[in-house]
Amino acid sequence: MRQVIRPPRRKLNDGGGCFRASDGMTSRERLLTVLQGKLPDCVPVMPDTSNMIPARLTGKPFWDLYLYQDPPIWKAYLDCVKHFGFDSLMDGYVPITLPEEVDSQAAPWEPMIVHESPERLVVQHRRRDAWSRRVDVYYVADPPTGGVPVEKLGLPRVPERWRPVEGVKQWPTGAELLRLVKDEMGDHGLVGVFCGTSSLTQNVDDVYSYYDDPARWRKRAAALLEYYEARFHRLMALPVKPDFLCVGASGTLVFGTVQTFRELALPIVKRITELAAAAGVPTHLHSCGP
Repeated sequence: MRQVIRPPRRKLNDGGGCFRASDGMTSRERLLTVLQGKLPDCVPVMPDTSNMIPARLTGKPFWDLYLYQDPPIWKAYLDCVKHFGFDSLMDGYVPITLPEEVDSQAAPWEPMIVHESPERLVVQHRRRDAWSRRVDVYYVADPPTGGVPVEKLGLPRVPERWRPVEGVKQWPTGAELLRLVKDEMGDHGLVGVFCGTSSLTQNVDDVYSYYDDPARWRKRAAALLEYYEARFHRLMALPVKPDFLCVGASGTLVFGTVQTFRELALPIVKRITELAAAAGVPTHLHSCGP
């Protein structure tokens, strides 16, 4: 007869409604144990709160988090984790950009508010006298919509009036930001950083472009594979490393098919996964939607 091993049940913590296993592992230990294929003290509980719940917990307009970074959504997410006390698999919330990945010679795009109402702010980017063709829409009570063609909103291609986005709260970047986030996370879970993609085509225009000129997209996929390989080695050289790598995001098949995924993105997912496995680093592909 086989013996069934039952991990201890979680008990309600009197100090704030958090669920914890009595005399058990920390959330970080629990998740690492599972990723190693071993038996933890109990089943990890890591609900996908996405960004809506963390943003609403702040009680602030959503554009404070997404546009003004006060606090940034990653900080709101960490506060949400601690508020509810669940195990956190933080998959790519933090935009880690390394110095080698920034073109210091190019003039920066400056964000300008070109339309505002009590419900939303519309931001268009300007570089010298050139304006971006797409805008980002920041809502008072919803996550933003990025990359919207300006004409779709009934706004002029070149705005008639605008004002700079001012008062954005500054936070560390690169390796310093990763260290800060991991310190903030502590034993509450694991921090993942993007290194890879599961979808190159991101909108309707991309879909038409792919079928008009698939060779150009294959060339782009090859360049991205080279970029992500280099990024992998840069991430592994940091003094504080990610706990796991995110090799793809939600919406893999929203603006693509199984065929385009296999042709363009799968080689990237496979290569980064191979490199990570050799380095003993888990990989994660968050793919919701179709």
